[in-house]
Amino acid sequence: MFGYRVKKYIGAHLAALGGADAIVFGGGIGENEGLMMAHHAARA
Repeated sequence: MFGYRVKKYIGAHLAALGGADAIVFGGGIGENEGLMMAHHAARA
């Protein structure tokens, strides 16, 4: 469920902004969840 929400929010923000040059994961995801971050970055 967490992974679905991550993709949902990334997609919503990318649509609102018209795209992005980079996606930065901060806080707990960027610091403690390297595999989760890599998984979602590869699929975004």
